[in-house]
Amino acid sequence: MRSVAEQGPGIVVMARGERPGLMRVIGEVDASNADYFGSILLSESRRAPLLTLDVMRLRFLSGEGLRAIVRTAGDLHRKGGALHLAGPNRLIRRMVQVLRADRVPGLVLLDEVPGKEPDPRPNAALADPS
Repeated sequence: MRSVAEQGPGIVVMARGERPGLMRVIGEVDASNADYFGSILLSESRRAPLLTLDVMRLRFLSGEGLRAIVRTAGDLHRKGGALHLAGPNRLIRRMVQVLRADRVPGLVLLDEVPGKEPDPRPNAALADPS
C-alpha cells in the first residue's frame, strides 16, 4: 500500500513495509494532512498490535501529527500493543521529549528500524527511496 496526501505545502507518503505493522513515513506531516495521517495510523493499528513507524525520512512533524501518534499509541497500549517511532531526526526527537510524549504508555522511541540492515554505502540513506 502506498498512499499520498497532497492537500497543501506538506506532502506525506506512507507505505507498508516488509512485515505487518511496519509503515514508512516520508515527507512532512502538517496541518494540511494530519487528519489523513491519523486515519492511516488508526487503520493500520487495527491490523497489527505492534505498529512501527519508520520516520527516518520524515522531515517535519506538526503538533497535530504528534497528537495522532500519541492517540494511536494509547489505543494500542490499551489493547496490549505499542507504537514504535523508529529513526526520528533530532528535531522530532526533541519535540517528543519537550512535550513529554516519550512518557505516553505504548509509545517507544527507537534509534533505528528493527531488522533493517544499514547500507554500507556512504550517504545511502539519502538516496534510498524505500
